[in-house]
Amino acid sequence: MDKKFLKDSVVAKGIISHYQAFEVITVKVEITNEKCTLNGIFEDNFNISNAVGKNSVEIFSYKELKQRFIRFKFPRPSTPSELIKKNGIQWYLCLEWDGILAVKHQSLITETDYLIAELSYVYNNFRITKNTNTYLKITRF
Repeated sequence: MDKKFLKDSVVAKGIISHYQAFEVITVKVEITNEKCTLNGIFEDNFNISNAVGKNSVEIFSYKELKQRFIRFKFPRPSTPSELIKKNGIQWYLCLEWDGILAVKHQSLITETDYLIAELSYVYNNFRITKNTNTYLKITRF
């Protein structure tokens, strides 16, 4: 939501406080498949942490380079993401063209993906094993 609109309309009318309107929630995302884990940190502008909740979300994996979390769909911003694809970053958390939350290997990132966070692996190279479960966990700081 546009900050000017928030200030001039929503806060001015007393619908929410200035603090509520401009509170930035930083969260940690953790994606686990088999014994491999990806971690990332991002500002939760989409309220993903509330949608996911405090517990890990489990979803069955069909592909090796992409995991869609189909239970989580968000409106895509009309402005491009401030995060851009970089050399050396292998995995990203993103919204796909249809607003579905996904983790994707850099080779599958397209112009229609809205990048949310760069993800890094903890120990070994991360990979998604087909026909297993992938877990998504979001933790607020």
